[in-house]
Amino acid sequence: MAYLKPAVLLLMLCVNTIQGFWDLSILKNTYIVDITEKAEGEVVSFECPVAEKTKVYWLLKGYKRPGRILKTHVMENEDAGNFTCHHLNGELVDYKTVLLKHWNRKHLPEEQPIYCEAKNYSGHFKCFWSRERDEAQYIFEAHRGNHIISCEKPIKNNSKYEVNCHDNEFCQYGEENDNITIHLHVFVGKQYENHSLSFMLRYITKPDPPAELSKSGDSLKWKYPKTWCSEHSFFPLIFNLNITKQNESPRHYTDIDITEKNLKPPLPFKGKFIFCVQARDMFHNSAWSDWSCSKHSKPRKKQANKPKKKKKPAHR
Repeated sequence: MAYLKPAVLLLMLCVNTIQGFWDLSILKNTYIVDITEKAEGEVVSFECPVAEKTKVYWLLKGYKRPGRILKTHVMENEDAGNFTCHHLNGELVDYKTVLLKHWNRKHLPEEQPIYCEAKNYSGHFKCFWSRERDEAQYIFEAHRGNHIISCEKPIKNNSKYEVNCHDNEFCQYGEENDNITIHLHVFVGKQYENHSLSFMLRYITKPDPPAELSKSGDSLKWKYPKTWCSEHSFFPLIFNLNITKQNESPRHYTDIDITEKNLKPPLPFKGKFIFCVQARDMFHNSAWSDWSCSKHSKPRKKQANKPKKKKKPAHR
């Protein structure tokens, strides 16, 4: 990121705490100016961390500003960026980065661009958002109360970005009392925006589709997805079932509450058909899985073996 360079020195910071100008704690020496509807901007002030009589200058927008203390008005894109403090010989002393956050200008235009899913209650979850512009860069954070949740770096996946997270302190057999809160920080050039979302795992759970669909006699069978919690009696699923036959209206069965060991509802008809099943956590109104489908046909009748004709002896 062009405007987010690593710090050269670990130095004390002196900055005015004014409304609309704040420290972005996730990045060293980075500050945000809120551009409100009035578009007035803010006068920001930085102090170069050197002795009072030391001669230094600030460099911004290609111009030198002599003195330890820098005051400048930030409102437009050209006003933001990197401000660097130097000794008179050009040696770098300190730097600050200022970005703009507009009240009505969003890189991710949706009111809530993030959605998250969990395949089970292991503590793993994944979050997604639309991939709008390739030059954008992202920082993703997650926590539950004071506990920081470990997340990987966001990666591109077709038209979306995704990030994998794991709450190492989550107990799948315990009661979930505190929300998970996520923060997505978006950087596009000198522009900044952020988005937040809070949830509990039980409300974002979406199982994988049911597995091993089959027909047994006049009944149907399937199994829990392999990625679902192994203790099925403690984490039961319910199922929806659709059975479709050509030229006939589909048959729908909802909220089926039976274990994977039992045979499923009897077939309403014979012949060729397709049946599809989806699953959801029995106890929470979370998302249904995608459908899993299987095609079947009525077995052909075995033809009786006809006796072979004896060949007539050839005439001599």
